[in-house]
Amino acid sequence: MTDEIPTMRPPGTGEMAALIRSFDWEATPLGPNDHWPSPLRSAAAMIRAASSPVAVFWGPDLILLYNDAWSELMGGRHADFLGKSAHSAFPDAWGQLSPLFEAVLHGDGSRRADDVLVTSRNDGDKWYTFSLEPLPLEDDTIGGVLSVAIETTEGALARRTLRDNSEQQAYLLRLSDAIGPLGRAEDIMAEATRVLGEHLGLTRAAYGEVEADDQHIVFCRNYVKPGAPVISGRFQMTEFGPALVDALKSGRIITVNDVSTSAVFSREERKAYKALGIEALMGVPLVKGGRLAANISMHCDASRTWSTLDISLARETAERTWAAVERARAEAALKESEERLKQFGEASQDILWIRDRETLQWQYLTPAFEAVYGISREEALTGDNFASWLDLILPEDREAARAAIGQVARGEHVSFEYRIRRPSDGEIRWLKDTDFPILGDDGTIRFIGGIGMDVTKTKLTHERLEQSEERLQVPVLEVQRLSLVHI
Repeated sequence: MTDEIPTMRPPGTGEMAALIRSFDWEATPLGPNDHWPSPLRSAAAMIRAASSPVAVFWGPDLILLYNDAWSELMGGRHADFLGKSAHSAFPDAWGQLSPLFEAVLHGDGSRRADDVLVTSRNDGDKWYTFSLEPLPLEDDTIGGVLSVAIETTEGALARRTLRDNSEQQAYLLRLSDAIGPLGRAEDIMAEATRVLGEHLGLTRAAYGEVEADDQHIVFCRNYVKPGAPVISGRFQMTEFGPALVDALKSGRIITVNDVSTSAVFSREERKAYKALGIEALMGVPLVKGGRLAANISMHCDASRTWSTLDISLARETAERTWAAVERARAEAALKESEERLKQFGEASQDILWIRDRETLQWQYLTPAFEAVYGISREEALTGDNFASWLDLILPEDREAARAAIGQVARGEHVSFEYRIRRPSDGEIRWLKDTDFPILGDDGTIRFIGGIGMDVTKTKLTHERLEQSEERLQVPVLEVQRLSLVHI
């Protein structure tokens, strides 16, 4: 960036020239302007003639003089800063500027302050780069500082956005690393709020879940700075202030920079918050299915101006915590369901199985398989187990079994019978399968389920009855024939 060279105009013109001439300098550490040292008088004349923002900070108190262009930088109250110290003109940025001014006053040469935030009533936030040049006295000591301001708002915003994005990505990676391996919802809440609380320097960060009655909220394990009171358990939501709750239920993030002056709370509510050491807070709602389902509450024990980055990090933390908690609970429910299915399957004398719809490979097979088929499940599940299953079926039943599985893969419910030959003893068994499609979350067929019943005994009993009936049929016919002859 190249510093602008102030262009000159006839001295003594403009609003600030008139103000400087009429100002009561005797009431300031500079004293009457006709007693000013010549370097100060020369600098004052120079800045009045410049069209760029130029100011002089004179003496150990850095008393401020400036031109019309600099007055625009200071906003509508610029006249309030004439003759005042630099600290009063830049209270928010003084921590950044003070060491640079001190260095120049102590003879350490020029300095430069980049991307200094200046807030005015008229123009809001703007950023400037200030060059700081020493103004020497006749004895070569430094009497003051000459500063030229160049607005850098566009570049500063771009750089800040880049820094914020970099910080946000680093934070989100740290958050994912912290909560990703966790399997319990309570542990996820605790770890997510810890990462958020430590990163933002909070007194407390709490993840609360709203109960189905929409009236109560439960805070489980949360982050609390050492020494701060713990807030956990089940609460009536109105305890936190009706206005705040209504805003959260509408999905709006609430930021309170100073509880003492906030219009969000009543006088009694402000007293209750301050009694808990809460001077600033933020509430980030999670509205799911049209209702407030959860909320991250962030507390500070001192007033705080919440930045856009703070809000963005809190919002991302809330959403990612919600997703991780829901995942953990879904996985726990699935695990419990699978355990029940396992217990049911292991107790069943029928064969329960599940195949992948695309590959037709068995994904699940109950112990009853071994007793019926005469081979172990480990052996049955190896390799192309659909082809090896077909090989166990008698050739005359094989195509019908293959076709039945194809029907189920297309969405039909099918029952069919077939015969297998057991590899262990060559025995033939009759099986009856009831097969059905299993849909995924997207409504497509993901798996094929089946229940296989060993109906060999039933089949053999039926065959014996048929054979008995056939043997009995001949004597009966003979008796009937003889009876007709005798008649």
